[in-house]
Amino acid sequence: MATPSVTVARRTTGTIPTHQEDVTLLIRMEYDRADPFAVTFVLRAVRWTFSRELVAEALSIIGDRVAVGRADVRLRRDGATLTLVLDSPSGHIEIHHIPAADLREFLHETYAHVPLCHELDDVTWEQLMAELGLV
Repeated sequence: MATPSVTVARRTTGTIPTHQEDVTLLIRMEYDRADPFAVTFVLRAVRWTFSRELVAEALSIIGDRVAVGRADVRLRRDGATLTLVLDSPSGHIEIHHIPAADLREFLHETYAHVPLCHELDDVTWEQLMAELGLV
């Protein structure tokens, strides 16, 4: 698998509650303008790619404890932080206390590279159709 060309990369932290004490986890947030609708969160060696719009929607929520997203990835606003909920066939994890300000800065930086509603501006439709064998 080819390594993505990262256009924007930022780091933040979150915490995972355990029976003993909370564990702080470093989160690398990545954005690649070649995949303009997606963001990737790297948690140690695990990469979760999901909608950039999901992050924007979570940041725009008024009120606490409201979740956005379905299925594998959900974000829940908890005041000045967010909780990232990840589900997979191998397990469930919740990462708490991710600073909303860090996510907001990351999102704004992605918009500086590919503005909202301009994600398809660089698509060459004729080339895409040819690659799909439709012309």
